[in-house]
Amino acid sequence: MNKNFKFIHCADLHVGSPFKGIKDVDEGLYIKLLDSTYEAFDRLIRLSIEKKADFVLVAGDLLDTKDQNLRPLSHIHKGFKKLKEHGIKVFLIHGNHDPYDRISGAWKFPENCTVFSPKNTNWERIKLPSGQEIAIFGKSFKKEKEFGNLVRSVPVFEEDLFKIALLHVTVGSQEGHIPYAPCNISDFDHRADYWALGHIHIPRIISKEPYIVYPGNIQGRHFKESGERGCYFVKVEDGQIEAEFLSTSKIVWSEIEIDLFDITNTQELLSKIFKSIEDEQKRYKGKDLLIRLLLKGQSTLAGMLLRDEKLQELHETVKEEMENQEPLVYVVEIRNFTTPKADLSNRMEVKDLPGYCLREAESITLEHLRGHDDIKELFKRPELSSIVPDDHELLEIVERAKYLLLELLEERDLEN
Repeated sequence: MNKNFKFIHCADLHVGSPFKGIKDVDEGLYIKLLDSTYEAFDRLIRLSIEKKADFVLVAGDLLDTKDQNLRPLSHIHKGFKKLKEHGIKVFLIHGNHDPYDRISGAWKFPENCTVFSPKNTNWERIKLPSGQEIAIFGKSFKKEKEFGNLVRSVPVFEEDLFKIALLHVTVGSQEGHIPYAPCNISDFDHRADYWALGHIHIPRIISKEPYIVYPGNIQGRHFKESGERGCYFVKVEDGQIEAEFLSTSKIVWSEIEIDLFDITNTQELLSKIFKSIEDEQKRYKGKDLLIRLLLKGQSTLAGMLLRDEKLQELHETVKEEMENQEPLVYVVEIRNFTTPKADLSNRMEVKDLPGYCLREAESITLEHLRGHDDIKELFKRPELSSIVPDDHELLEIVERAKYLLLELLEERDLEN
């Protein structure tokens, strides 16, 4: 039997996500961000229609039920009804943010939607408009916390149909995600031709034999979800799979590293910053940009940039220059990781207070930082994953602190 059809694979829609923390930065930006998940969903619906998909797979986390329900559920319902008008079916499961028990009794999706329950043990035979049949298996989270291996629960389907398994799982170790429904790559096999996964927000094709795919989320919500976000458009022709990533995000979070090694004054610094932002605009043409600038390298400006008031002045100058741009360019923050053009190793050996403090700072290890009670507590809270520094950032903070310490102590000596 020929196996020729097309579908959209998406996950982690998080429609109506509240973008905690942004409201304190800029009220107007906060409203724009709130709308961005709805716009990304609408883009997903349009793409499904434009690509003439036979069906859409949604691998969990349509919305965040702890935060709000009515508006996002109503918006999703309206989008799925539009797919129904074009003869496009929807197959969906619920994940940890929208568990089955919170949704099933309160909301019914349109007739073109098939929702797989947590108790499902059978493959669903699906007849497409072309008349050919495929098989889909899905399993929702019953409650928020699911720690069973859902991959192993997928039964064998003996008939010669194209098989798709729809699951919300954690493959291997994934930083920043609670390991709900944990599994390993070795758990997957040819019980399914295409494993349509959700939960991890980074788009990634893990394997092509068989296909094991995370589409990522449809709209980034912080800097740890930077770059394009979207879904996969999958074409199956004579059983052969071709997966194309399609962007759905209106807003792109972007981190830009700027090396200050050759920069000697603030005018040169501003020119390099504006050129870097212009390059990013070309890269993400037509997208709104939320930018974090990372200043790095050894620089004669490092001493000045260590001062919070000077860094703030630079930030305000850059933001002012970017005002009223369309599409939006908003510089959320500037982080300074520059270091003076100084030899710390020699300064460390001097028998004075700055030298002593530098020697003490040098003894701080990553293990020491992670073992500190306050920091250890932060790493235990996945809801803070978007703001808690990773290992590399922790070490950079310590390195910056050394130079700030030296700057302050030597300035004190000069004043005395």
